[in-house]
Amino acid sequence: MATDKKDEKFIQYWENIMQLGRLPYSLIYGLIAGFFLFVLTNFAYYLFTDETLLHLNWDSFLSALICYLIGVFIFYVPAWNVNSFKYHVILKRKTKSKSKKK
Repeated sequence: MATDKKDEKFIQYWENIMQLGRLPYSLIYGLIAGFFLFVLTNFAYYLFTDETLLHLNWDSFLSALICYLIGVFIFYVPAWNVNSFKYHVILKRKTKSKSKKK
């Protein structure tokens, strides 16, 4: 089935990520999420003030740091837990289906 291939891909992906570890996963993907959040907030700030935060000053550094921290905590707690839960549900479903086939 198509869902079996999709589940197998997810299992492979998540097992590789789990080997990386929770903290490195959060730092790497948090950086990516923080970057996109910084760009989005900078765009919104520009729409309202006609200025940008892309200057090398304290405000832009603080904004980038806050966006990075938000990105890390979004990936550190919820994303890791949701993917772990999904991983265990898929494994449990696979073991049930194997035991029914026997």
